[in-house]
Amino acid sequence: MPKCYHPLLLKQHHENLQKAKKDAADATFEIRRNSHGGGEEEGRARLASMKLRVSELEENRPIPVDFMISGNTGVLVITGPNTGGKTISLKTVGLSSLMAKTGHIPVQLVYFSLVLIRLDYYKTYKPGTSHALICIALAVVIRKGVYVIASEPVKIPWFDGIFADIGDEQSLTQSLSTFSGHLRQIGAIRSRSTNKSLVLLDEVGAGTNPLEGAALGMSILESFAEAGSFLTIATTHHGELKTLKYSSAAFENACVEFDELSLKPTYKILWGVPGRSNAINIAERLGLANVIVDGARKLLGTASAEINEVIVDMERFKQSFQQDLQDAERYLMLSKELRGSLLLAKKKIADHGVKLKRRKAKAIADSAAVARSLLRHKLHQFRESTEMKSKSENIVIPNSHSMENLEHPKSNTSSGWSISSQTTNPMNAKECYVPAVGDTVNIPSLGKDAVVLKVEESKGEILVQASNMKLRLKLTDIKS
Repeated sequence: MPKCYHPLLLKQHHENLQKAKKDAADATFEIRRNSHGGGEEEGRARLASMKLRVSELEENRPIPVDFMISGNTGVLVITGPNTGGKTISLKTVGLSSLMAKTGHIPVQLVYFSLVLIRLDYYKTYKPGTSHALICIALAVVIRKGVYVIASEPVKIPWFDGIFADIGDEQSLTQSLSTFSGHLRQIGAIRSRSTNKSLVLLDEVGAGTNPLEGAALGMSILESFAEAGSFLTIATTHHGELKTLKYSSAAFENACVEFDELSLKPTYKILWGVPGRSNAINIAERLGLANVIVDGARKLLGTASAEINEVIVDMERFKQSFQQDLQDAERYLMLSKELRGSLLLAKKKIADHGVKLKRRKAKAIADSAAVARSLLRHKLHQFRESTEMKSKSENIVIPNSHSMENLEHPKSNTSSGWSISSQTTNPMNAKECYVPAVGDTVNIPSLGKDAVVLKVEESKGEILVQASNMKLRLKLTDIKS
């Protein structure tokens, strides 16, 4: 991050800073002594040089690195070419875990579950600056707190201890070679680590005979996998350590990617793929004589070349698999969306069916109610007509001339009265309302209005539409 400095993170530049401060003090003293300011230019030049040295850290571009380690993984073996970023990745995990333990990193601490660390580190080709570059990429000082630069939420398990064997521990005073220095460190770590510890081993099994070093490295990692740590991350060039994954589920392989076209590392980690050292290719890129490079390739033999070809095929298969996996995830997302749409459509269809059934049931109920009402009305009319007919047939004659009067009816007599046997037709007694087609009439027996569809005045009937029903009624059954 630009303009972000901290003295604790720039320890290796302490000498330059102290020298710059001394130069600045000397320059100030010279300015006071010398009015023409010859010493001021020297002081400014040295300060500018100090500033440029620190600015080198700003000019590097961060490369993101992802750590996605399953909770079932006990040992992660990282392989790949030199200058590919194996050691820096190892330091990245260690520094971030230390920040989490100090409480200065906004992460979610999880116990024995998925480990997800996404961090940015700075690549560098200049020796002596990797520590400062890692620290600047990892942290920024905000209110005396250190925070991880991560593009996603960070999850780190809680480790009771973090142990690391990184770098060369050789010492002439203690009679320690590179190999013995590593063994001494690993022995101390093995005696102190627990099944909740994080162990970081750089170049395990290096510094001795390759066959013996590989065997020793395999045994060391198997020991840590059994009960020596919660998570062990090791870097190596020994190809035999890559095979541990296929003998135990606790092991996992990863490698740093190497661009075969540009012969440069990409600083990306490929998961589940064993890496190749590419030492001969790197030697060729660094300008080693062609005769030496060609001789090394001949001495390497065809067997190693075949193994490298297999690894290349595995890397290509891994990349193809990742692409297919991304496509599958995309199709799965589309299928989930389609399934949701189908379920929604199914629910709408079911709701529509329920509503349709309810409407049909209501229509049937209304029709039944109308039918019952019509039956009651017809029954009432039938009873009234029966009663009227019965009354007309059972008339009592008050005098002896009843037969004569019935045979010869008289009207307007003062001495008696006459009765006609003819009954009065209600239709003739009162004119009925005859509507036209399209008129709205009222049906008293139903308490509803209806629209006239057809009028048969000769029969004294009409056809009406009431709600969902068509009814044939007498003209006497309706009102205007």
